[in-house]
Amino acid sequence: MTLKKTSILVVSIIAVFALAASQIAWGARTDFETQSLHGLDGVYVIVQSLNPDIVKDGLTATSIESSVKQQLKDAGIKVLADKDSLSSDDGILLLELSSIKSNSGFHACSLDAELIQVARLARDTSIITPATTWMSGVVAVVTQSNVSHITDIVTELVGEFVKDYQSANSTSNTNKSGAGPAIDSDGKL
Repeated sequence: MTLKKTSILVVSIIAVFALAASQIAWGARTDFETQSLHGLDGVYVIVQSLNPDIVKDGLTATSIESSVKQQLKDAGIKVLADKDSLSSDDGILLLELSSIKSNSGFHACSLDAELIQVARLARDTSIITPATTWMSGVVAVVTQSNVSHITDIVTELVGEFVKDYQSANSTSNTNKSGAGPAIDSDGKL
């Protein structure tokens, strides 16, 4: 088998296993994750720096960030201009793209979106900490000439966030206190 065929086979096998694992992990979104979006005032968007190979092939963090911000604004979600504007009612929408390029020009990618909010521990309410309260992700393989397809995938991930945000903040989905799932004084459901 040639090196090119071996590279394609290895990337394909990794992608299949990663896809199966990500579908199981990300498909298990809980009510807690969705309800954690209730009352969220705004988000600050961070796109982590990309692998130089994928940037060289035409994808930039700036283009992803612009697209995400516009999608959120179009959905009526307030987008914060800078991190200094963050309050305890806001969150950070973090987008991470890890990728590796094969010798044959394919990019195997893992895309993750997560919302980080200030949280108070149920077991000790004096402890306040940043916590990931919502997340989603996907793996993909794109060709060198089609790295722009990653932006479409990011749009789908952000679409999941928008859907959950709108669900958590719809008038038919809030209880009288405006809180999420009920937790008793011992921190139990």
